[in-house]
Amino acid sequence: MRTFAPRGLSYLPYNEIRVRKQEQELIAQQDRAYKEAERRDRERAEIRQAEERRKQEEEAELRRLEREKMSKTEQREAWRRWKRNTLPAEPPAAEKAIRIVVRLPNGERLTKRFRPSESVEDLYAAVDVHFLPRGEEAAAPSTAPIGYTHEYDFRLATSYPRKEIDPSSEMLGDVDILRGGGNLVVEMTAGVTLEEDSEESDQE
Repeated sequence: MRTFAPRGLSYLPYNEIRVRKQEQELIAQQDRAYKEAERRDRERAEIRQAEERRKQEEEAELRRLEREKMSKTEQREAWRRWKRNTLPAEPPAAEKAIRIVVRLPNGERLTKRFRPSESVEDLYAAVDVHFLPRGEEAAAPSTAPIGYTHEYDFRLATSYPRKEIDPSSEMLGDVDILRGGGNLVVEMTAGVTLEEDSEESDQE
């Protein structure tokens, strides 16, 4: 005689396996979701950190450039103060001299007398130091700034016919258009204006 088990009993092991499998799949899904959330959080944190580093680097670069700019400005103004105190004095009225009138961008006219033996560089320097505020002679350094090479931010030229005169060691008496004196104009370069240049000087 055969003995038959109740119909429902034969499905119990299968149901248990299916439930366990579903539980395992749910746990795996939750684990994947947790890891994905961790990954996204880590990526966001890395992006924030990279952005903060970028901002810090930009700010550091801006500070460096500002320090460099201030250093160059200070060196330039120190050179001008030094140069103003080392320029040759104008020759006395009885001495032969070259009279040059320089028109500045603001319309002011600067009249200077030079010895024929003085150089075009001396002429440039005489105009350049005019941009300094008055009354700073006592603060002038005794030597030029170490390692500093001065560059003029303007050019001198005759008005008509226009001829640019470059700074050089050539003597004024040897320059055809200058040996008899004359009128020159200041032309600022690199977008610099006389007002901006004077403002930088006033801040010193």
